[in-house]
Amino acid sequence: MSRRRRRSACTVRRAALATGAATLAALPAGAATYVEFTFEGSVIFREGENPDHPWGHVQVGDPVVYSYVIDVDQEDQSPGFNSGVYDVESAALSFAGISFAAETVGQMFVNLSGSLGNDTVSIPMIPFGIQPGDNAVFSLTGGITTLPDDGIPIDFDLMDFPGRNVGYGSGGMILNSRFDSYSYQIVPAPGALAVLAAVFFRTRRRR
Repeated sequence: MSRRRRRSACTVRRAALATGAATLAALPAGAATYVEFTFEGSVIFREGENPDHPWGHVQVGDPVVYSYVIDVDQEDQSPGFNSGVYDVESAALSFAGISFAAETVGQMFVNLSGSLGNDTVSIPMIPFGIQPGDNAVFSLTGGITTLPDDGIPIDFDLMDFPGRNVGYGSGGMILNSRFDSYSYQIVPAPGALAVLAAVFFRTRRRR
């Protein structure tokens, strides 16, 4: 990509993030606001073989997409002032265009100046249900003051996190990735679309 095109793409991403931040700021306080975050990057490491696995063909350089949905207005469940714990509604991980939704998603952990002195954000996902023993962890690792507080990170510079990856392991196969960009958008509350569809079809039947 040329320097001009790269700068243009960066400007577009920043404009989109700024628009999303403004939209979130305009929402009424106290209401649940579900936001989908999407991270995109590529595989940087692969070890082991698992030919029967749906991701068994994945190679270094293949695209990776990870997304999760979270209520950004929820209360912090951690009593500590340097750590935050938040429920994650759902998550999905895609390697080389093959995507799976996590059957069980752990909580988001936000730690300021953790055990290694770095600000970290992590979400464990166990299992994906592809094969027994599957596990994956999304993580962002920054410096000592990368995060302003222990709240849910929303609008930030991804490049401020030297560690920005999702690692996956299953049956002796290990995949690791690095993210180059992220975006977010407000989405309907879980189950809202199903309720709207039920109302729509019920209304049509009455007619």
